[in-house]
Amino acid sequence: MTRPRRASALVRRIALLALLAVAGLLGFSALRDAGFRFRWDPVADGARAGADATPPAAPGAASPQAAVAPPSRDAAPAGERADTTRSSATHSASADLLPGGGDPAHIDFETLPGGGVPCAPCAVSDEWESEGLRVSFRSWTAGSTLPFVLDGREYLPAGRGRLALGPALQGERGLEVGVLRLEFPRRPRAVSFRLFGPDLIDRFAVTAWSGGRALEGVVERAPGGRYDASGRGSFRAERITVRTPEGIDRITLDGWGPPGHILLVDDVVITP
Repeated sequence: MTRPRRASALVRRIALLALLAVAGLLGFSALRDAGFRFRWDPVADGARAGADATPPAAPGAASPQAAVAPPSRDAAPAGERADTTRSSATHSASADLLPGGGDPAHIDFETLPGGGVPCAPCAVSDEWESEGLRVSFRSWTAGSTLPFVLDGREYLPAGRGRLALGPALQGERGLEVGVLRLEFPRRPRAVSFRLFGPDLIDRFAVTAWSGGRALEGVVERAPGGRYDASGRGSFRAERITVRTPEGIDRITLDGWGPPGHILLVDDVVITP
């Protein structure tokens, strides 16, 4: 009688482990649908934003680089906390400019400064530089150092424009996890924009920089409401405003996590 009882107990344990494994897989799938990305996940369904293969780069944009190897345990943390990509010459040039240069600008990513319409999905970098904005992207795992203009209708509230600025999109890998950077070469005193991301993230990581240092107490957040993102779960909109007399060099949006998640930007207003 002992052996049948042991066999029955073993079968029950195997069945329980199988159920836990299925539940875990369903949980991961639900988080991906809600806009989360896992660093170990080689395939992401963010390619539904409009590309089944590696999308073409925008004119003048750099070609995607090879995937960056993940950092070792002893390496500095990823994201803007380990930002060493900007050269000292760039910092010096920015520091030499007085705050408040340039003209006011309103960028919604639906049109280019010359009046054309950006392709989507396409990598972008300095397309809006004449209006005072450059963009870049940083990640330990992404194959691109450039963010993308995306068809964001699956992630944006109903009734908003079609296009938005998002993270790198790398073919079958989908939307990458990393840090989106908004750079302001004319050092305006105020910048605001709409930010969209999964509502499960308690606080979107937004940091403003001036003169090579992070600024404290200059990021204002106004709630823009919660909404269902086309079946991807609950998303949240916020209006971010940064004001400082020191002038803003850049603003970083850290989606690295954990957990990794996407962030989309739209409706950028630059005030000298």
